[in-house]
Amino acid sequence: MCVKSAGRPLGRAQISFSTREPTPARMCQECRRVFSKNSSLVKHQHIHTGENPYMCGHCNKRFRENSSLAKHQWVHTGEKPYACGDCGRTFSQSTHLVHHQRVHSGEKPFTCCECGRAFADSSALLIHHRTHTGRSPMSAMCAARRSASACPWLSTCAATRERSH
Repeated sequence: MCVKSAGRPLGRAQISFSTREPTPARMCQECRRVFSKNSSLVKHQHIHTGENPYMCGHCNKRFRENSSLAKHQWVHTGEKPYACGDCGRTFSQSTHLVHHQRVHSGEKPFTCCECGRAFADSSALLIHHRTHTGRSPMSAMCAARRSASACPWLSTCAATRERSH
């Protein structure tokens, strides 16, 4: 059973239970990712082509996936299917509910490496880092750590890309 493609773990729907080599028809020629269904490959290829074939009839905004269009349409209908069990507040997206629930739980999973202050949202942590550096938070983080493996901002850090740790 193949559970990885190009070094990335595959989702359950993408795992191939065959011991044979994947057929070229199910492999993305752009990034070499393998799919168990041709329809999944076609949907994935929209990432590389930039194609957004699904259009909202209300505002003409375009989407890569039909499911994204369906969720977007809740903006126009006012539908908010995700409700908070503590206060009853409703949300159009499940991720917004997850963030809201941190208000009730007090969970703050994003911690500043410099001072230890914790935040409920990663974006608030990024803004906070500027209080330590006065500039892009990632550069100071990398300089302080001197180790690419210890740098939590490795993928977005300009300093990491400019020099080796």
